[in-house]
Amino acid sequence: MQGYDEALKLIFAYPSEEEMRAAQAVCCGRRCSACETPAAYAWRKRTVDMSLLLEKAMENELTVTERETLKAFWFETMPVGAIARLKGISSAAVSDTLARAQEKLKKALRYAVLYQYDTLDEETVLPLAFAGARAVAAARNSRARETGERLRGLRAAQGLSRSALAAATGLTQGRVKAIEEGKPVYARELALLSAFYGVTVDSLICHEEKGRGV
Repeated sequence: MQGYDEALKLIFAYPSEEEMRAAQAVCCGRRCSACETPAAYAWRKRTVDMSLLLEKAMENELTVTERETLKAFWFETMPVGAIARLKGISSAAVSDTLARAQEKLKKALRYAVLYQYDTLDEETVLPLAFAGARAVAAARNSRARETGERLRGLRAAQGLSRSALAAATGLTQGRVKAIEEGKPVYARELALLSAFYGVTVDSLICHEEKGRGV
């Protein structure tokens, strides 16, 4: 989802003054090297906020069949053929359901997206914003099996790059990458990461709870 954010930054202007002030309000005030700039925070928060709206739209705008099919495809990464076999229907029917559900969600979110980015250029901004929100929602709802996958999901769910997480925790980017790819993680690293995400160490190992928001 970093790619979607970067593309949007190239097209549209800086976040609004209100968004920048909101970013400054959540800063600890030390202005250390780990801090995001107000603009970086605002850009990231836009995508995370849109992902929450996307999930709400999924619950309120889709039929049960559309919602279950989309969740299987997005969150459980099931192929169309596997969903078709599970439901006892054709792959074409699954594809039609997915297309219909995604079109409903885009319509439900389009005005929020246009307002958020202060533009009427729907053809450019909507696909990018929707794709970024989808990626964050998928990361937040995925069923990770290993600690590295859970940590990668927590980072993705907050729209953070590896470099930003490394700066915030004191770990190197290489170490963050290694941990997320399944390399052994030390107790000190688990403590740093659990403190940053606002979860318990046990939850990173056993996946008992989800991390905090932005």
